[in-house]
Amino acid sequence: MKYLKHNPCYHFPRKNKIFIFTCAFLACLSFTHFSSSTHAFHPIQADWTIIKKYIADHFADLPLITTDNLAEMLQKPEPERPVLIDARTSEEFGVSHLKNARNAGKHKKAIRILEEVDKCRPIVIYCSVGIRSAAMANRLRAAGFTNIYNLEGSIFKWVNEGRPLYRGDSQVFTVHPYNREWGKLLNINLRSTDSE
Repeated sequence: MKYLKHNPCYHFPRKNKIFIFTCAFLACLSFTHFSSSTHAFHPIQADWTIIKKYIADHFADLPLITTDNLAEMLQKPEPERPVLIDARTSEEFGVSHLKNARNAGKHKKAIRILEEVDKCRPIVIYCSVGIRSAAMANRLRAAGFTNIYNLEGSIFKWVNEGRPLYRGDSQVFTVHPYNREWGKLLNINLRSTDSE
């Protein structure tokens, strides 16, 4: 009897114990889903530091390429130039993209595009900020593409630095903001209004 009086659960009615257990279970379940799904990541506040940490924590072994290094590589002759894969949706790609990039919103489409490419040729994947492209790059590495890089900061960083964007062969000056919150990572004059 002394044990029961000192047990903190003894004083809670049975309904409260069930309610507490259910809440704890649901909290654990939602945390597990959030931490295991790359597509579930949506920052409450757009912040480059949080995004970089998320990519470093979840894709630690994935090589990154900086925008400066990519700009240099794009000046090389065709066989040495990297293949660019845009991991965004066709709607985002339709607003603007890096020159000569191929759109592949899903990794299976990227594999089809890359079937004719030497697997040792450099491949650079980008999206809006680097999360979707990191997930796609991991899947492509699992499919046997070894010389693959995720563009650090992706298209948002590229355009914020004043680098060129294209729609087809025409140079354009805005990018799809992905959503209202992530669009805050873009300089305001670079956000496309066509996507709203």
